Amino acid sequence: MPRTVILIPASLAVLGAGAGLERPSTPSPGGAPALSYRVADAFYSWAVHQGTDLTVVRTIGSPDEGGGEIVMVAGPTVGGPPAVMVRNVPVLARTLGGPKTLGPGHLSRSTFGGVAALDSFRFALVPGSNAVSIGGRRASHRTLTVESWWIERGEDGARTPVREIGRADLWFAADLPFSLVPLAVPPVGRAGGALPLSSNHPEVAAHVLEKVLDQLIPLGLLLRARVLDSVIPDENPRAKIGLAGQVAERRIDVDSIRSEAGEPSAPDWTGLPVLTASQGLALEIGMMAAGEPCGRERASGYFEFSSSGPVSFMAGGAGASLRDGEGLGHASVVLGGMGQRAVECTLVILSDSARTPGSYRVVGPSGTVFSGSGKEAIVVHLLADPGARAMTRFLALEAGEVRLERADGQMVKGIIKGNGWVAELDPRYRRRVEDGLGFDASFEAPREAGGRN
Repeated sequence: MPRTVILIPASLAVLGAGAGLERPSTPSPGGAPALSYRVADAFYSWAVHQGTDLTVVRTIGSPDEGGGEIVMVAGPTVGGPPAVMVRNVPVLARTLGGPKTLGPGHLSRSTFGGVAALDSFRFALVPGSNAVSIGGRRASHRTLTVESWWIERGEDGARTPVREIGRADLWFAADLPFSLVPLAVPPVGRAGGALPLSSNHPEVAAHVLEKVLDQLIPLGLLLRARVLDSVIPDENPRAKIGLAGQVAERRIDVDSIRSEAGEPSAPDWTGLPVLTASQGLALEIGMMAAGEPCGRERASGYFEFSSSGPVSFMAGGAGASLRDGEGLGHASVVLGGMGQRAVECTLVILSDSARTPGSYRVVGPSGTVFSGSGKEAIVVHLLADPGARAMTRFLALEAGEVRLERADGQMVKGIIKGNGWVAELDPRYRRRVEDGLGFDASFEAPREAGGRN
């Protein structure tokens, strides 16, 4: 039987674990003036104010329709590359970032649903032959192509070779300071629409951008992008469902450029901790998964947990349950939940039915989780103030073990040992993101009342 994959909305399906473009921001040329301009695709447009220390991106339109809202920031004031706020939580996440290394076997969200495994890829950035004048400025032309070969893993067990090709024709104005913002807006699956393959494989697009960035910076500001992505599957007579080819075109334009004397201010967006792109995805997945199961009181079972490293906390007592996975699609163990003053909850999502003892390898939340071989588990922990409707702590483990010492479908007993990262978001203290957090827990969780046998 093929392995099940946790389904993630396309708007959240960003990247696997990695750190591409997490380096410090690229400074604008010395003495470069602040700019404002408009970035538009075929459907929407954004107003950008690009200052020396802070760039602010706002929606365009009437306030009643959400116009004027900040949707992205960038620059030294916020630590560098473009970032967005995560689901109205006081934390930023990078919009661009891919795996440090990318090679055969890398798993990605499939164009056809499910998962595809990378076989090989190559890319090239070459000078184009179509230099043009855009808005009265001479714009140099570059072509960025990415060719990739994948093995599509069908739900029927079929393995179909698929070739995906992306081509982006890019025009830059050398008399204007470079910025990553036009390459990151609008987010297409969270990698910018001006990048090839960003719609289907944003982590590949971000990885390639990291490799060519030093060649793009001297070219100046991106003024125009024309992108064509093609998906070409081979015929597979063993597949029950044939795969159809696809072609997607995108157009990004930058116009209404003018110099600005002042620099932007975004006090609600500055001073916030910043997550990597993969951490931002983990936070979003964790909050979606934990919302319903963590939002109730529990009286049976017991648990205790503690952390070590840069942030220390502990808790324990009655309140643990085994769930069949309604709404998650997987069995899960919930430790804690709604209390009188706070919601403190650890959610363990398992890759199988939890009916037999065994060891599960802890993996970080991602768009391709549970697609590999062997038993796996996701472990997230959160602390929230229900009165203020605010989350004050979030932890995601990235490695470790969940070991079920007893499991029979009616009760699980086990331990958790792992390490990961934590976001401390309580406004009364220093907001921060810390890596290298250790987490230990033990639990005995009966089946939740009303669960299936």
